[in-house]
Order: sequence, then C-alpha cells, then structure tokens
Amino acid sequence: MEMAGTGSRHGSRSQMMGFLYIVKFGGQFFLKSRRASELGVMPAYIDGLERKGLLYLLWADSLSAGAQCGFCNTVIWVDASEDLVLSEKKPDHVPSSGGGYKQYYNQKITRFLESVPPCPCCGRQEFDRFVNNVNFPRLEDGTVVTKLTPESIKNVDPEKVDVWFLKNA
Repeated sequence: MEMAGTGSRHGSRSQMMGFLYIVKFGGQFFLKSRRASELGVMPAYIDGLERKGLLYLLWADSLSAGAQCGFCNTVIWVDASEDLVLSEKKPDHVPSSGGGYKQYYNQKITRFLESVPPCPCCGRQEFDRFVNNVNFPRLEDGTVVTKLTPESIKNVDPEKVDVWFLKNA
C-alpha cells in the first residue's frame, strides 16, 4: 500500500496511524487516515516525474479541498461543505464579483490554511497552498507541475493510497 503525505525531507513512513485527536484554539479536530477514493481524490504519477512522487487530483464532483504543508508537502483534506471557514456564507457587504470579492476570497483561503492543525508528518503548521479541483498541489518532493496533459497522467488505484482527512469534532 502506498502512503500519502510522506514528504521527501523526512523519509517515508511505513504506516499511518488510524487517527489523531487534536485540540487547538478551543476547537477539537480528528485527523484520520482515509482511502483516497473515499474523498474523491485521485492519486497519479506524472509521466517523466514519477521519482518526484504522487500528484493528488480531485474528481470534478468531489466535495474535498486541501491544505498543503509548505515544509513536507503533505496534503490534509477536508470536506469543504463542512469546514467552518470554507463553508461560511459570503457577508452581505462583500460584492459578488470584482476586486472586493477577490480580496474576501483570498482572505478566506488564508484563514482556512491558518485553521488547519499541525501537519501529522512533520509537526509544523506551515500550510501554504490551497488545493481543490482547479488548484493542484505540489508533487510529494515539492515540485510544481507546470504542464499537465491527460496523456501524462498515470492514475494510481485510489483504493491503495491513504491520505489524511481532517474532521471537526
């Protein structure tokens, strides 16, 4: 079985814990190991970049979103419809488009990244990349994929890859 979130700076882990219980800022969270398929996450290798690790893509109908650690490149996935920050309603004073909306959206993403508890792989709280079906994560070694074509994607069985999932308690 392949294990996700084992950034190359720290070597690989032979197995993931079933779950971690975390209390942060008065909130309670569960970090669980889940199959990628359960979250609509499609792990894949990119042709020519296989040694750099997996890329995690989201199915178009996936409710998942993620925060990627800027240190070890682990992605922690959430259900965006249940996450307190991502699911908040737009305040009435924020316009529906334009610069004001863009500013609100960017602040919301920053608040989401800051709300994620420390990384289960490296222990740091340095999440710097929001991941969804249009914002791809870095590869496991930190490489940014700049060119992606359907022909270059080599899907990996999502039933054989575990990923980290964060759930509010």
